[in-house]
Amino acid sequence: MSVRPREGDLNVRAGFIFESERYNYKLEELIGDGGYGQVYEADAISKGKKQDTKRLAVKLERRSGATDIEARVLETAKDKNCRHIPKIFDNGVIQSRGCSFIAMELKGRDLYRLRKDRNNGSFTLGTAVRVALVTLEAIRELHEVCGFISRDIKAGNFVTGQTTSDDIRNIYLIDFGLCRRYKDANNNIIAARQDVGWRGTTRYGSRSAHQHQDLARRDDVESWFYMIVEMTKGSLPWSAERDRAAVYNAKLAALSNLDDFLNGCPQGYRELIGPIIKLKFEDAPAYKEMARVLERIITEQGIDKKAKMDWEIAEEPEVPAEGEQQLDSFPTSTTQRRV
Repeated sequence: MSVRPREGDLNVRAGFIFESERYNYKLEELIGDGGYGQVYEADAISKGKKQDTKRLAVKLERRSGATDIEARVLETAKDKNCRHIPKIFDNGVIQSRGCSFIAMELKGRDLYRLRKDRNNGSFTLGTAVRVALVTLEAIRELHEVCGFISRDIKAGNFVTGQTTSDDIRNIYLIDFGLCRRYKDANNNIIAARQDVGWRGTTRYGSRSAHQHQDLARRDDVESWFYMIVEMTKGSLPWSAERDRAAVYNAKLAALSNLDDFLNGCPQGYRELIGPIIKLKFEDAPAYKEMARVLERIITEQGIDKKAKMDWEIAEEPEVPAEGEQQLDSFPTSTTQRRV
């Protein structure tokens, strides 16, 4: 069954107009929907003598103040000139609707949908490895430059750039509602808390997440690894499983039998997961070494780094067999852009 955005849950719909101190907004197309809010493509007209119009993504959250952590991450990324996090333009509260909003750069579609829309459900190796390299750099930016951990790394939380420029080959990390600082004011690692409950998405969650342990940088890169295996192979051994305990057991089984788990992946993937699963709570992932492994895979596989990504190339539509039911992919992010 197709999953459609639930327009109007916030008593807001396309055409709704509101204003902040900086901009007058008009919501246009509903482009994303999640458990706590919605995302619209919107026109934002700046206030002041020189009025200019921007087309932005406006994220609305049902709970007042719910966007505070996300705004802090985006403001930090903007101040640090991060290349893989969209720029924030505005944030605040819509008093008449009792909801929070963030206005940020409008980007492209998420990697989950782009992969699912392909005929075989996976990216070509050339795209998958290059995506792995760029998304790893996005995570490093969040960790080392901004000082936050995501706690919800997944394909649905990475989007491409706009289709109208070279930005289409860039990839951006989005959706920072579960982010948390991992260092204190003195630059010391904040000690792990006990039994923090579940954080993240079951399919990509780390082993520590399944054990209700506090999450750290290591958990973001473990989730990233599951994501790149899925992009390369088209699925994970637990993709169809919904029971969280069963998914955890499947992950343990996969990590104990890498020959089966990584069948169809480059040999270098084994060099990535080995150090990841040995990381301690306070450890920093070896981003540079991991990037070097991916660069070596690119060289060994003869991948052209300047070639078009899969989403830049039109595929012939796959015709389903007679009587075969076509199922739509489910949305995994509250920020999705149609292109």
